[in-house]
Amino acid sequence: MWSKLANGAISHLDFGPLLTVAAKALPTDGGQTPTFPVALQNRGVTSFLTGNVDRFFADFGRVVEIAREYGFAMCECAAVRDLAEVSYVLGRTDKALPHARRALEMYIQQFGTASRMVCAVDVLVWRAEQGRSDRG
Repeated sequence: MWSKLANGAISHLDFGPLLTVAAKALPTDGGQTPTFPVALQNRGVTSFLTGNVDRFFADFGRVVEIAREYGFAMCECAAVRDLAEVSYVLGRTDKALPHARRALEMYIQQFGTASRMVCAVDVLVWRAEQGRSDRG
């Protein structure tokens, strides 16, 4: 899904204004606001779509830290799931699997086993495990 979105979006959009807005939303004094994780997620996705994968991982890693610190469980769920998905898409199975397992654990805690997201992340865990055993 990410690659289709990236391929279509990059060819039609100018990301300069998006990067500017995302950068302005980030506090420069080190302070945290409730919108800070969202701004980091937006910048991270924009970075991923423009090929800056390292910034994506740095931003989403920071989102997870902030979410844990402030108790934003849903924000952490989404960020960890996205880290797992992007890691998997990029062939980084060893990094994808711990994120996918954490996301699965959190979704089950939040929504129970019947959740649609639990099913989607469970498939991701299974695929990552299959990829790992194929190499092994």
